[in-house]
Amino acid sequence: MVLTLLKRIVGQSGGADFLNCKAGEGKMVKTLTIYADSERVKSIKLTYSDNTTSSTHSYQSGTIHEIRFEPGERVTWVTLWTDDRYKDLAQIQLSTTYNKHIDGGGYWKGYTPYFIDVRSGYLVGATGNAQSAYVKALGLIFLIEVTKTTISNVVYDPPQANLISRTTLDSATFDKRGSTSVLNWEFTDSQERTNSTRFTSSTPQTFTANVSVETSIPEIAKADESYQWQTGKTQTMETVETHTATLSWSLSGSLDPGLKHRCNSYCQQGQADINYTADVKIDFQSGESLRYKDKGDLIQYSVCLRQCLRRKDVTDIADSEDESDDEIPDKETQKGKEIIYYT
Repeated sequence: MVLTLLKRIVGQSGGADFLNCKAGEGKMVKTLTIYADSERVKSIKLTYSDNTTSSTHSYQSGTIHEIRFEPGERVTWVTLWTDDRYKDLAQIQLSTTYNKHIDGGGYWKGYTPYFIDVRSGYLVGATGNAQSAYVKALGLIFLIEVTKTTISNVVYDPPQANLISRTTLDSATFDKRGSTSVLNWEFTDSQERTNSTRFTSSTPQTFTANVSVETSIPEIAKADESYQWQTGKTQTMETVETHTATLSWSLSGSLDPGLKHRCNSYCQQGQADINYTADVKIDFQSGESLRYKDKGDLIQYSVCLRQCLRRKDVTDIADSEDESDDEIPDKETQKGKEIIYYT
């Protein structure tokens, strides 16, 4: 489709025309490089968010003026100047939302400023014409206002890192050895853990207005006898989200004289690093939309909400032997009995 872009060419015609723009592929300008001396703009070069570089228009000489755009950074204003004698481009002034500036070119005795409408502030290209020694005319190309960005049809690769580990939340010991009375005991508490999700793009200088992701998020779940990453139901979320999960446990009972009793509560937690491919749709204020394929990385930190509560009864086992959190068989032994609870 033909996408409406905003540009205004300032300067005099002549020389070779040029047009560099990759907005139709979802690519923005990552680096804007201007070469200028005390009289003119000598050359311009664009590096896009996919690290491709435009042709260098005209001759690379003079002082380098350059802006490297950060993710989400936009142009706030642009002024292009022409000299009153030849009507050629003489100077470029530009500023961004991160307070970066370009001011390159000449100061003529007679010159005219042109204040450029930057609309969304997303710089996606440049057009104009140039002779062998300098740029005669220039138009910077901007997207019109972006209203919404949607990432959908997310397809995940296998996790690069499947780091899932058991973590002890709490433990308690009840000891009635050397006593003749029964102890009614209770092992109850809760802790908070944070789950976080972060989507990144392979081209971070992308359109960041009102970004939402429609996908199923991998979470830790028990599969057979192990814990693995599994996807759940599809949901709509932001590119960065955090949620607090409350892990609660509760066991109680009575302890007979001569016994020592220990309880442990656990959870499974882990971090996954997962590559993905997805469809991106950009909606504009004009009613137009732009679609393209993208790829990126999902960093997911998850805590499994299914806790394992372990109760271990022992009789004459020594204290030093009783303090290990290592797994032991779920059966009676000479040293005691272990009971596993899942909640």
